[in-house]
Amino acid sequence: PSPPADCMLDFIRIDFSPKTGEITYEIGSDGNLAAEWAVMELLHADAVSTGSYELFTCAYSQFACLDVAAASTLSLQSDGSDGLSSSLGVDERYFTDVNTAFSNASASNLFGGVDQCDGKRLGDGAINSYDFAVMIWSIFKQPPYDTIQKGVPLSQVPTVSPRHDIQSRCGTYISRGD
Repeated sequence: PSPPADCMLDFIRIDFSPKTGEITYEIGSDGNLAAEWAVMELLHADAVSTGSYELFTCAYSQFACLDVAAASTLSLQSDGSDGLSSSLGVDERYFTDVNTAFSNASASNLFGGVDQCDGKRLGDGAINSYDFAVMIWSIFKQPPYDTIQKGVPLSQVPTVSPRHDIQSRCGTYISRGD
């Protein structure tokens, strides 16, 4: 199956079978972001332990909408300045000062990178700390994510458009470093 045309913040629900004790994740809204967080943790843990985004790329049609952020998310400029990377500290690869990012309430884009592709806002193609930061700020309604719901169900909060180049990486075992 193909990923959806546009992503919403709440799109995964947990299904628990009392008979078997099995937990599965299904596409569909449940009114909160617990399932999205759990799946992100599973995908990221696999990427860290295997050194590859293989599980994410092969499950992309289902979980494309978890790729909600990039280095320039929350930025005001396309070069990423004032975004997550530049406001979070010493080196773009590390989060060190999230208070600066929290105070950037005038950010022009809450989801995806600032640069668009064919008029679509995209994530960076991986589940990483940028996605976790945006998701946790959304869960706890930290500025500027405190404005996203205002009477609108999370299943109707638009985030990004899925990238169309990710699923083609399934089976290539490209490392996280690549």
